[in-house]
Amino acid sequence: MPAIFAFVSGTIGLIGFILKKTTLTIQINLLILFGLLFIGEGALRQLKFYSTYLEKNNMEPYRSVYQEPEFDEFGYHRGPNSEFKVDNGEFIYERKINEWGYTGRVPQTPKPEKEIRIFVLGDSFCEGAGVPFENSVPKQLENHFNDLWPNENIRFYNFGMAGSDAVFAKFLWDKKLKALQPDGVIFLQNTTDIHDIEVRGGEERFVSNTELSFNKSPSWEVYYASCHLFRAFAHRVMNYDFSLIKRSLKPQLQKEALEIIDKTYLSITNEFSPVWVFTYPQLEEFPQKKYNYDEFEVWANQAEYNINLMSDFKNFASENNKSEEDLYWPLDRHFNLDGYTVLSNFIAEKIESNLLLIVQKNHSDSILYPQSTTN
Repeated sequence: MPAIFAFVSGTIGLIGFILKKTTLTIQINLLILFGLLFIGEGALRQLKFYSTYLEKNNMEPYRSVYQEPEFDEFGYHRGPNSEFKVDNGEFIYERKINEWGYTGRVPQTPKPEKEIRIFVLGDSFCEGAGVPFENSVPKQLENHFNDLWPNENIRFYNFGMAGSDAVFAKFLWDKKLKALQPDGVIFLQNTTDIHDIEVRGGEERFVSNTELSFNKSPSWEVYYASCHLFRAFAHRVMNYDFSLIKRSLKPQLQKEALEIIDKTYLSITNEFSPVWVFTYPQLEEFPQKKYNYDEFEVWANQAEYNINLMSDFKNFASENNKSEEDLYWPLDRHFNLDGYTVLSNFIAEKIESNLLLIVQKNHSDSILYPQSTTN
């Protein structure tokens, strides 16, 4: 708000100064010009052209992607012991936040006997943006496997956080989670991490266990924050993207970001098993049946630790005559209930055989369960 106030005040002052120094004809023409600019600015704001995700969903005013969030030993999370609500016109999304700053339960210490403990990490798709907590992926998985094996105590813990990325997930894993005796860990991965890491960098972002330092934003971001006409100029003329990065620099930055993602997961899989990394399409990727970045597509298909669900979604859409409108909120762009259910079913199918081995290993009497066919 101070930036917007300063920009508006400065603009008004400049207009006043110019009008005092010009003839009547020029004054009239300038007033017409400024009037048209004012109308254009209002139209862009009203139509939400060049608005950020948070602005489009009426969640909060402009917030820089370069702004470092609050951060501590529990990583990048929401305020502990709090509540939040999103009402963006498409859905109402509410959550109660636990003492660690995440949704759902906190793992008990020491670990209860016979508990099978699976941690699920990711961004807002993991947190379950757009649906009630009971319909988030971790909760759907927990309900599925406890229905399948009702005598077991299988717990899926949701460590999803809107805006998180693979580097933040690894920090939480290293600092907190791997010491809590998990039986498995799931990472939900999509292409938004490419943008996040371009802005935030890799592990060099961690100045300490409680302090972050992202890359620096352009000096003109104050004008970008205040004026939609300037945003149009930045994107159309200056050729910057919504991360405020020159588009000519994107290919190299995307390659570097993907190398960081790959290195992150390799370091985890080298010290712990089982690790399941699942990649899945976003709204604009679903109809084209491919990821936005060719190198991400190659990585998703070739990384041995990754399970690429793109073909599963493609087959599901073909067999059930489904489009992106059936699985995603069209404006918000997250999965809707059906989308999260489809994703949860795919994951359940992929991990069931490994999870069955964990269940059997957890029993001294070697109880055997039949393996289901997940649809």
